[in-house]
Amino acid sequence: MTIEIRPLFSAESGSIPLDVCFDLSQVEIGGYCPLTQPVRFVGGVYNRSGVVTLEGTATNDYTAPCDRCGEPATETVTCEIAYVLVESLSGEERDDYIVVDNGLLDLEDVVCTDVL
Repeated sequence: MTIEIRPLFSAESGSIPLDVCFDLSQVEIGGYCPLTQPVRFVGGVYNRSGVVTLEGTATNDYTAPCDRCGEPATETVTCEIAYVLVESLSGEERDDYIVVDNGLLDLEDVVCTDVL
């Protein structure tokens, strides 16, 4: 899911509320696909005094084989996601900043990376 956030960069304030689900059931880790149910992200993109941020919570059921018996074990996992969004960086890269090319944010990529 790509979100157009260019208008937030040129404003003093504003927000884009988000409540979306992503099907990441085909993502494979260690030979299995642990995200059998959709991942839900609730939050938004916010501009507060010229600082644009992505903030929210991703919730999903994570299924993996039990280390002891090998049977599938499922646990609900919640992940807080927070980044400062910038159009460019001058200097070192930072883990808490995301460079948004052409004003388009790939939310699914951000959520997938943070959840896994």
